Amino acid sequence: MENTQNLLGWGIIGTPKGRQASGDGLDKQLKLANSYDLPQEFCSSLPSPTQKDFTPLYCLQLLQNNGTPVLALSEYRPIFEQGQTRSGSYYGAFIETANYAFDENNVQVLFDSLSELSSYQRTHFIDEENTCYKESISGKTFPGPSKINQIASDLVPLKPNLLSQTAQQSVAYIQVGKEELMDVLKAVLREQFYYRYRQIFFSESEHVSTQISKETPILSSSWLIHSHLFVIPFKNEISYLHQAVNKLSALVKKKTDELQRLQVNQEALIQERVKEKKEIFRSKIKEYEDCLQDYKKNEETYKQNQKVLETKNRVLESVKNIFSLDYIEQYVKDVEQHKQSIKSLLTDVERQVSSISQNLNQTTKHSQNPEMTNNKHPLNKIFIALAVLSFILSMGTLILLLMGKMYFKF
Repeated sequence: MENTQNLLGWGIIGTPKGRQASGDGLDKQLKLANSYDLPQEFCSSLPSPTQKDFTPLYCLQLLQNNGTPVLALSEYRPIFEQGQTRSGSYYGAFIETANYAFDENNVQVLFDSLSELSSYQRTHFIDEENTCYKESISGKTFPGPSKINQIASDLVPLKPNLLSQTAQQSVAYIQVGKEELMDVLKAVLREQFYYRYRQIFFSESEHVSTQISKETPILSSSWLIHSHLFVIPFKNEISYLHQAVNKLSALVKKKTDELQRLQVNQEALIQERVKEKKEIFRSKIKEYEDCLQDYKKNEETYKQNQKVLETKNRVLESVKNIFSLDYIEQYVKDVEQHKQSIKSLLTDVERQVSSISQNLNQTTKHSQNPEMTNNKHPLNKIFIALAVLSFILSMGTLILLLMGKMYFKF
C-alpha cells in the first residue's frame, strides 16, 4: 500500500455547497483534487436527480503539474446540492497517476474503483431519500478502492507525445453505445488520444449525449474503435517528417558545401600564415645573429677596457701609495736628513766663491796693464760662471737623489 500511494492518487469530488474535493494517496503530494471539477457546460448536460438516471459521465484528462504529466480518470453522477433542488450538481470520484498510464487491460477495475468511491460518498454524505447532499466532503477521510493495488502494479510508463505537429485541443466528447464503454477507454489509452485532447468525456447516457453543446466536438465510438481515428494525425506527422527530412538534407548539403569552401580557404590561410611566420622567424634569426656579432665586438672592447682599467687601477693604487700619509712622513724625514747636506753644500759653494773672489782681487792687484785697472778683469767673469755652475750641479745632484728615491718607491 505504501508503494501504491507513491504511484496513485484517489479521491471524492462533488458540490455539497459549491465545488469541493478530498484526495488521498499521491494526491496529498500533487494536490490536484480540485482540478477535477466538472466544467459548467457539462454540468448542464447531466439529467435531473429526480429522473433517477445516475449513469456516470466519465472524463480522461492529461494535466501538467510543474512539468510532470498527470493522467487522471474521473466520473460524475447527478445530485442536488444541500438544501437546493436545481439540477446541474454532481458527485463522483477520481483516480490519478504521474509519469505513468493506466493499463488498457485494467479498464474494468478502473470503472469498479471509481464506482466504489462514489458509492461510499453516496452512503455517507448524501441523503438517499431526497437525492441531495447532507454534509460537506472537504477534509473527509475515506477508504481507498479495494483493487487500488492491482491498478498500481499494472501501470505502464507514459509514452512520449509523437504528435509534435498536432496541436492539443481542449475538449472532446465520445458518444458511447451500449456495451462499448470498456472498448472506448481501451482505444483512448492505446491510441494515446489524450495527446490530441486535454479532456476526453464519454458516457453511455443518451441524455448526456443529446445535451452536449454543439461547440464541443462529438466523436463516434465506432469510428474511434474501428476506424483508427489517429491515422489522420499520424499522416500529418509523416508528412511533416518528410518535409523535415528534405529540409535537413538541403541543410546538410549547404553545410557540406560551406565546409568544403572553408577547408579551401583555411588551407590558403594556413599557407599564408606559415609564410608570414617564416618571414618573422628569419627576421628574428638575423636579429639574433646581429646581436651576437655586437656582443662579440662588445666583448672584445670590454676585454681591452678591462686591461686599461686594470692598468689604471694599478697606477691609482701606486698614486695612493705615493701620496699616502706614511710616505709623506717618510719623505719629510728624508728631506730633513738631506737638509744638512744642502747646508754643507751651500757653505762649500760660498767658500769657493769667496776663494775665487780673493784670487780675482789678487790678480787685479798684480796686473800692470793700466787699461784694466779701472775695469773688471775678464777672468773675473769666468770664475763667477764656474762658481754658479758648481752650485747648479750640486743642487741637481741633490734633486736627482730625491727623485730617485720616489721612483724606487713607485
